[in-house]
Amino acid sequence: QLHNESLYVSISSMHIRQMNANKSVQLLNALEKSRSVSISIVFYNALLAAYRALNEFARAQSLFAAISAPSQKDTARAVQINAETCGIYIDILGRAGLLREMVELICQIERGTGVGAHVQLDVKMMTAAINGALRTGNVAVAQSLLNTMNSNGLSLNPITFGTLIQRCCDRGELELAQWHYRALIHSLAGCESVEIARCLRLDVIRSMFEAGVSGGDFNFVHFVVHSVFYRAFVLVPSAFRRDEKAKMHNWIASLHRNSSATSNRHDIGALLSETLESLTRANLSSTGFK
Repeated sequence: QLHNESLYVSISSMHIRQMNANKSVQLLNALEKSRSVSISIVFYNALLAAYRALNEFARAQSLFAAISAPSQKDTARAVQINAETCGIYIDILGRAGLLREMVELICQIERGTGVGAHVQLDVKMMTAAINGALRTGNVAVAQSLLNTMNSNGLSLNPITFGTLIQRCCDRGELELAQWHYRALIHSLAGCESVEIARCLRLDVIRSMFEAGVSGGDFNFVHFVVHSVFYRAFVLVPSAFRRDEKAKMHNWIASLHRNSSATSNRHDIGALLSETLESLTRANLSSTGFK
């Protein structure tokens, strides 16, 4: 029986990967109604994932409520939810912009009460929550969730850290962006230099440059040049492809031209000029920088 349930779930996952989540829902609903096999939380996790793929937020909420607190008339759905259930549902709430409900569920899990009585916080669910907050532009909630991760000994993945840095730059919160960058580097302690450099995505570095230049913040631009750019492009030039280096060179050159034309911040212009020169000094001329 368990094998049959696993087979249904595997086929359902295949439909989702093939962007055909409707078939997945039809298959799983048919299985639940037939009661031909015993159904575990694995089944309901698959159904939640199918609703997520379809953006069926209302149906996902209804299903989660049914399995996490089944009524006396619905004892067939009385299964114990697990970390995967909560992780999928947290992702759904974030995608739906239901941040209050999302944070409330995380608080229950952290306290070990209510729905979260038998679940532990993990990196995957917290990353989904932070991404949900960032998707709506709510940096404050993302920051609060990051603090929750830190207090529970969890580390955010570099990709989400990068997104958090970008959102801070977009909002002009440069000190916070700088803090998150340092936290990212701290989380990568012990990694190889090439791995660290590759975690500093081009779009993140570009966002930091643009935010500092547009805000006329010399100290922040100085920080980006000497900590971010230098670490990524000068110390470990082999971490980036030729076209990536060319893109960064062109971005900085464009910023330098625009800064010189529209700003009286000659100190920033000089710093950008120095950055362009450092590319040549780092023996990157073979990548097209001449």
